[in-house]
Amino acid sequence: MLTTSWWRSTSLRLATGFAVIFALAALVPIGVLWWVTAGNLDSEISTQIRSDADTLRRLYHHGGLAELRSTIASRVATARRDKALYLITDARLTPLAGTLPAWPTAMGHAVGWHDLTLNLEPDAGRTLGREETLGQNSPVRIDHIQLSENLHLLVGRDISELTRLRTLILDAVLWSAVVAVSLAAVLGLLFRRVFLASLRSVRATADAIARGDISRRLPMSGSADEFDLLAGTLNDLFSRIEELVAEVRNVSNAIAHDLRTPLAELRARLEALQRRHTANSPHVATDITADLAEGIDAAILDVDRLNAIFTALLRLADIDSGMRRSAFAPVDLGKVAADVGDLYSALAEAKDITLTTTVTPNLTVWGDRDLLAQAIGNLLDNAIKFTPANGTITLSATPSPPTIAGDTTAGLRVTDSGPGMSDADRVKATQRFFRGDRSRHTPGVGLGLSLVQAVATLHHARLTLSNQQPGLSVLLEWPKESTLKAPDPSDKKAV
Repeated sequence: MLTTSWWRSTSLRLATGFAVIFALAALVPIGVLWWVTAGNLDSEISTQIRSDADTLRRLYHHGGLAELRSTIASRVATARRDKALYLITDARLTPLAGTLPAWPTAMGHAVGWHDLTLNLEPDAGRTLGREETLGQNSPVRIDHIQLSENLHLLVGRDISELTRLRTLILDAVLWSAVVAVSLAAVLGLLFRRVFLASLRSVRATADAIARGDISRRLPMSGSADEFDLLAGTLNDLFSRIEELVAEVRNVSNAIAHDLRTPLAELRARLEALQRRHTANSPHVATDITADLAEGIDAAILDVDRLNAIFTALLRLADIDSGMRRSAFAPVDLGKVAADVGDLYSALAEAKDITLTTTVTPNLTVWGDRDLLAQAIGNLLDNAIKFTPANGTITLSATPSPPTIAGDTTAGLRVTDSGPGMSDADRVKATQRFFRGDRSRHTPGVGLGLSLVQAVATLHHARLTLSNQQPGLSVLLEWPKESTLKAPDPSDKKAV
């Protein structure tokens, strides 16, 4: 069964999408608020400073330094209320008049705009010469204007309110982002819980159907939501598929049952004819008797082959129905493998093939002993057919080494030293009646591996075919959940 990492899950992507949407929903209004308030206030402060500086520059050009100092002195009274800052200095930056006690060293000597932090006394409107302790640091914006070679003018504003407003808006942005992400996380978890609960049932049903239990249906909550509509549509589809499969299965079973009787009768007649000609052979020409006997023998072999096909088809239908699971019990896989290995050792020895069996005692799986024995027998029969003389075949039933998922506990492997299979043939090897190019001229009907696959599916085991160069290795692995655990009674029809 495929699994999805949490960082690749749809629910995480949706939660991330929610976070982005909520963050945008929170940040866009705050951005508009910034532009309407802080942005306008910032522009207004700069306009006030520029207007004030232009006024003072004109006064200086018309009335000189005395007029300028008189005007600044008159504005000292309102400087605190307006949060205005003024300073007139000579060429050496010595203060001549204004609300600042000294030239701000952090500003340097460059003409133009400067944003910096200054120590301002509690009374922002004091005159020069008063000995008072300076107050806390305050952000200010100052415009440096050079009135002449010997005169500098600073005009500025305390922008503490603007800074506080910016901080306030920034805090609002941060808190909005935190709230947005938190809401997105909560909604994402809720959505994941609801979404995955529905998908889990869909996945379990689809997995059961993939294993062959086409009687399973998706549960419906009765809420008539999108999941219920989808479940209803899929259930209708599954019902139709079940009907079609049942029709095909019934037709094939009926054909197999109907043809077995006439084939048995045909074989009996051929055997009777064979016995009659054998008894009358002294009175019949030798060549005619030989031809008849050869034809009768060939006909009997053909009938046996057809009977074997129908027997295999009926056995596959029996396995596909899933009813055999009701008789499952603990099975010692090692003992079954050892018994089947002993049975086929004589056949292997007749072809000068070495058959080695290695089993682990008390290797228990939950299953049908007869079906497991037949599957092992089919694997050994195939291996003996394709292994050349003086070749080797190995049958082992041992604890399986854990896979990457770490979910296997028992494994049965048959390895031979035959020609193996091409990649294309291995993909189709378990299809019914499939025979590869290398097996065209060997006895068989192409149902051996199909039956092994059906038995593996019934036991929830994995069938893997791989080339050994030379030879073919066939591995049956039992996952943990199906090794020692009895099947769910509600899943008796599961394959």
